[in-house]
Amino acid sequence: MNNTFYNYEEALKTPEEVTSLAFSFNNSYHSYTKELPDSRITSLVNLEKLYIGGYEGERLDLPKELLELPKLTKLSIETKSKTVPALIWELKTLESLDIRFDFFQGDELKTYELQNLEHFSFSSKNLERFPDEIFNSKGLKSLGLGSRNVTSITDRIGGLINLQRLSLGFENLLFFPESVENLYNLKEISLYSRELKSIPVNFKKLLKLENFRWGQCKQFPVNLVDAPNLNRASFDESFFEVIESEELWFPKLKRLDMTVSRLKEIPNCLSTIKNLNHLQLGYNSFKVIDFNFSKLEYLEFIGLRYPEHIKNIDMNKLIKSLKTAPNLKSIDVTGFESQQIFRLENELFGVEVLYPR
Repeated sequence: MNNTFYNYEEALKTPEEVTSLAFSFNNSYHSYTKELPDSRITSLVNLEKLYIGGYEGERLDLPKELLELPKLTKLSIETKSKTVPALIWELKTLESLDIRFDFFQGDELKTYELQNLEHFSFSSKNLERFPDEIFNSKGLKSLGLGSRNVTSITDRIGGLINLQRLSLGFENLLFFPESVENLYNLKEISLYSRELKSIPVNFKKLLKLENFRWGQCKQFPVNLVDAPNLNRASFDESFFEVIESEELWFPKLKRLDMTVSRLKEIPNCLSTIKNLNHLQLGYNSFKVIDFNFSKLEYLEFIGLRYPEHIKNIDMNKLIKSLKTAPNLKSIDVTGFESQQIFRLENELFGVEVLYPR
């Protein structure tokens, strides 16, 4: 938070100046007040953002005086408590609500009672399913959900027609909701799941989708090419060793990130992504880099930092490959050995070689 007060007592000395206030019970970098807010918070008449982090009590009690703060629009809570304070659902001015539990034991998340709520994020380690009330909040523009035990999401998520950003952090998700294809305002999907094998969504319907990320991806989603306006796709720490397609006709994809991958070589199908400008292949398992970049006429950047088999890379093949990129401007070779970097700098004329100097 910018311009945030980290000490409650100090904030109370100049109450009208305070727009953002943070309490933390597990942070030593700031002089946080190690107590919850009390009734004196009413003097902070301009408070817009309130953060409470690391609270370890069994029950989190918020002062009812929060209801008297006319400008409070953002509330973020990280706690070991097990139930959501009922007072939260009375804070009608809230536009953003972020709640993180270690172990949630409540059964209600009354987000639908917050008519101004546009952003909602909720995570808990132990949840096996999310209360259905969440999916009654039709005004949501951003939704983030996370739990290690959830294996599926209800198709009711497809009713959140104003949603622009969707983030799902489910390590063991097995089934992705097909109804996501009805979220025609969706601009961004961020997914974390190592068990999911496919995304049964008709991406042609997601006309506004620009950014897609899948962390811990098990299989490259070839149907993603149908997203007509996708600009960026990221697959960080992926497990697939091949891409099961000879062509990837992404119509507008400019940036592709595949870091910490299990790929043994650069897949030939990448040469069919005509508009590709930025290709990040760092922390790879390539045993050889021998690729024809000549069809990628817009490609300006290639990231190759810290390849697993760096000592055994055939530099003749690598340099020959890079020279086929007609408009290459820079490469990132952080982690390469000094002799390898020297060769790249001396043989790739007009290409900036990036590495820590």
